[in-house]
Amino acid sequence: MGEKLDTRVTITSGRQIGIGNDNFDIRDNGVPVTFADIIVEARQLNGLVYLSLAAGITDGKDAAIADVTNRMRMSLSTAQFVHNVLGTLIKEALAPPVDLSKAN
Repeated sequence: MGEKLDTRVTITSGRQIGIGNDNFDIRDNGVPVTFADIIVEARQLNGLVYLSLAAGITDGKDAAIADVTNRMRMSLSTAQFVHNVLGTLIKEALAPPVDLSKAN
């Protein structure tokens, strides 16, 4: 896991991703993009991580709703990989911007 991960790549259908000694064809059936801002499930059981996310919906007059957008089940090794990727993305997002006015 010491290799640098390029997290700025979007993989599209018809391409492959290499994992270990295998190449996996990527199939994308156009699953819609959803926005999630609430964690409604986070637990681990028998070596699997259960994570479910929801979108919070409030309009002022109706009851607030946490609309489940996705449910993920993953092995601990996949969860560790997701943890590392998210850590890298968050670190990059929180890094102060480069001051170009002082560039040579």
